[in-house]
Amino acid sequence: MAFSEKIGNSFSSANSHLNDEVFAYIAVSGDNFCAGTSDNYVLQNKHQKQFSFTNKIAKVFIFLGKLAICFLNVWLTRITMRAAGVFDDLAAPMGISLLIGFLSFINASMFLCVFDAAVIGMMSCAAIDMDLNDGFPKYGPPTFHDKIRKIKEQTELDDEGNPVRVKKDMKKEGDSDMRTELVEIKK
Repeated sequence: MAFSEKIGNSFSSANSHLNDEVFAYIAVSGDNFCAGTSDNYVLQNKHQKQFSFTNKIAKVFIFLGKLAICFLNVWLTRITMRAAGVFDDLAAPMGISLLIGFLSFINASMFLCVFDAAVIGMMSCAAIDMDLNDGFPKYGPPTFHDKIRKIKEQTELDDEGNPVRVKKDMKKEGDSDMRTELVEIKK
């Protein structure tokens, strides 16, 4: 049983890079699928640790947007049904609310997936730009460059690319100057 799980996990991890990041890389680079897949795998291995937090935050905000749309649609449906005088005559108002919520979630997922693709595309462009320009972005808005520079300055990575320490500017009471402290990241 454990052997079959290991084989299944190895196939899954070997093919895990065939996802949205590959298609974003192909769209940016113009390479064919096979070349784009291998090049994106190398690029993601170099830069994925830096941008994984951004992708996770984007997914959280997109999910919160989906939930907000669902709750708003259910609430507006219930208000409209009460105003029309139909709500009290329903045999299962909770069932209607669940159906409206489910359909709203599917509809919101279809429309908000564009933002997930936009974040992945932007991070792929930044990774390609940094790869071509010695680790620092050359193109794009200056505010984006400042944020990437700040993240790189504040984070120290170990040999495997995992964040080990984060530098934070601290100011104690009574001190007039700022000083930097290293904060260990617990795993």
